[in-house]
Amino acid sequence: MPYITVPSLLKRYKNSSRCLEEINQAYEQLTAVLDPDKVSQWELDALRAEADRGESLDIYLLKGDKAPTFHEAWLQLMKNPKSPSGNVGSVAWLAEGIGIEDSQQEVKISEKRQRLSSRIEKFHSNGQAFCKGLEIDGTFTPQDDPAFCGTDEEEHEDREFWDDDDEGDWEAPEEEVEGLASELMSIWMPSSIGAAKLTELGLHDLLKEERELWIGQANDCLGQLRMDLGSKAMLY
Repeated sequence: MPYITVPSLLKRYKNSSRCLEEINQAYEQLTAVLDPDKVSQWELDALRAEADRGESLDIYLLKGDKAPTFHEAWLQLMKNPKSPSGNVGSVAWLAEGIGIEDSQQEVKISEKRQRLSSRIEKFHSNGQAFCKGLEIDGTFTPQDDPAFCGTDEEEHEDREFWDDDDEGDWEAPEEEVEGLASELMSIWMPSSIGAAKLTELGLHDLLKEERELWIGQANDCLGQLRMDLGSKAMLY
């Protein structure tokens, strides 16, 4: 059994007492703005759950309509009837691209980097079948929203602010990088060239499918966040 001194125990007790006071104060403030009838019902439910246990404890589970996950969105898109401008396998191809971007965030060692680089090359190669001859590679300029882009004058002012007068004009380094690390390589997706260009090429259905998959992935993240917050709320 670890040896704990009396002063240490007293310090912990004081910290716990202070935290308990803060929690009770926040609880009272929250209770004051809630419907008294609901609060009474919740208290009865809590007492019943404590006594019965088992499924009665389900009252503490998160409630609400669950948004479709990434895989659910994938399956739904696969079930949808094929559109005139669509291509068989486009949903799986888009899902592979999103999966590659997830892998880019996790790659750590050179062996994984080589495998990831091969996946990216294969993904871009397969994309030619869905994009009607549109040139696909890992180098592209994302279509930024003009509302979030600064003007040339603002960029010039920012450059002047960061420039060091003693060093003179900024110059690009002469040394070039031999190869871009696979976790930094650009993944060509339909959204990379913007909705207007895709509509012009008759590929707008690809953009819709990509958007649904991105929404599913975001729902996965939000669902996990809700679970984590609920767990923290129960613990603290």
